[in-house]
Formats: sequence, C-alpha cells, structure tokens
Amino acid sequence: MRKTQSRAAIAALTLVETLIYAAMGCVVSLIAYSALRSAAILAVKNTNLNRSHDDLRSSYDRLARHLLAGSSVPTLIDTAGATVSTSYTAASGNTATGPAAGFVFDRNIGGPYVLDPDTAAGSLAATATSANFWVSTTALATAPMPSVGEIFIIPTPTGSIRASVVSWSVSGSAANRRRILVNFSAPVGQSLSWGANEPQSARLVKREAFLVTNSQLRYYPAFSPMPVLSNSATFRLLTDQLSTMNGEQTPFSVEQISGDRILTSTLQVRERKDAQWISNNESNSYNTYFQLHVNLPSRLRPATTN
Repeated sequence: MRKTQSRAAIAALTLVETLIYAAMGCVVSLIAYSALRSAAILAVKNTNLNRSHDDLRSSYDRLARHLLAGSSVPTLIDTAGATVSTSYTAASGNTATGPAAGFVFDRNIGGPYVLDPDTAAGSLAATATSANFWVSTTALATAPMPSVGEIFIIPTPTGSIRASVVSWSVSGSAANRRRILVNFSAPVGQSLSWGANEPQSARLVKREAFLVTNSQLRYYPAFSPMPVLSNSATFRLLTDQLSTMNGEQTPFSVEQISGDRILTSTLQVRERKDAQWISNNESNSYNTYFQLHVNLPSRLRPATTN
C-alpha cells in the first residue's frame, strides 16, 4: 500500500526557496526605501527653497519700500558701518561704487516744518543748538512730531544743515498750527537769514541702514547715531540664509547709469544651518543654492548728489 505525504509536508518550502524569497523581499524593500528617502529629501528641499524664496522676496520688498520713501541716494558701508567709496567698472560698462556689505540712507518722515518767524525777517546762527518750527495742525497737512535721533534738514545757500533731535516741546500755538521748540545734539554749524514773507522750511528724515553680516540681512531702523551693530536690539533680522562663500558677503553696489545712481544688489541664498545636513549629504542632487539680482532705485531719480 502506498503512503501519502501530509499536507504540511507538501506546503513546506525548502531552504533554497526561502532564501530566494527573502532576497526578493530585501530587494523590494530597498527599492521602496530608496524611493521614500528620495521623496522625503526632495520634499524638504522644496520646502526650504520655497521658504528661502519667501524670505528673500519679503526682504527685497522692504528694501524697495524704504528706498522709495528715501530722501537721499544710498551711501555704501562696510560691516563696521564705515563708508565704502571704492570705484570700479561694472559688467555693463558703467562706473560703479562698491561692492559693499550694506548701505545707509535718509528715509523721509515728513514736513514741512517752517522756521519761526514765518512772516517776519529772521535768522538762525551757526552756533544755535535749538530752533522753533511751526507745524500745521489741520488733518490733511499736519507733519509728525519729531523723535529722538531723527534729523532736521534745513537748506541754506551754502549747503544743507543736518540737525539731530534730542528733545522737543510745544512753545506756542496759532490758528491751525503749533509752534515747537526743538533741541539739537550739536550746533547747526551754518547760519541762515531770511527776509519778511520769505518763510524757510525744513524736512524731517530718519537715518536707516541695511547690512549683510554673518549670513544675515539686517535692517537698522535707527542709524544716527550709529548703534552697536552686533546688538540684536538695534536691528531686525530679515533673513539668515545668505551664503557665506567668498565674495558673496558684499552684495550692494551703486551704479552710475546715464547720470542716475541706482543701487544694485545680488544676494546668494542657502538653506538655514539647521537643515544643511541635507545639502551636505545630497549636494549634487538637491542643492538649494540660488541667487537673485535686483536694481533698487530710490525716489530721487535722476540724482547724482545726496
């Protein structure tokens, strides 16, 4: 009589078959892991790149807004706040100044501020450390009250007076206007005189700066007097993703174009430091580096002097 095999014996796999199926499972798992890993890295890379674009776009938006509110052509500065005056020939063939780590400029605050007296003959001595101004109080013509550190610019026949505000107080009033006494940080340095019915006016500006240092683009809302540049309380961080490679920490220049002076900027961006392990491991395939070149005209166009 023939013996029959049990069901368990028939269903069992040999060792060779088990090894083959295990190898096939490993191959499939490796393919799936590789695909998931590549997709995860690509997703993180795209997220970082989009964030970099957003940071840089918002930074340039702020740069443009402030320059369009400026009342002077930007002056280039280095990381210590010193003026940069080095000239060179730009790729366009135009004469340019720079490159530099940042720039400083006057942002217009308001005006007019009419020197007292406003109807009779008057004068302002070069040694004066204060002055009276008339300011309108009507809703559509009122000028903002000055703040400490802001600067009154008073035109004179021999150049403009730049007087930094240390304090002010109300010194009088009349119909639809107010007189304020403004104290300055130093003598005005130039004299000014005027005749009857020749009112002299001033405008109020604020010294501001943008500066690239330590992979950061910083905005200094008050740059007169120059603050401690490393003190985080004196600036606002716009982005911390700027490239630190040689030659990429001085992105600003001022180019002379047909008698006009245009601020140019080329910023290079990399991902934030806490995400650099991705680009270090996948630098050839998933590099988040990019650069953006922008021309930033001020509201003074054309202009060749501050």
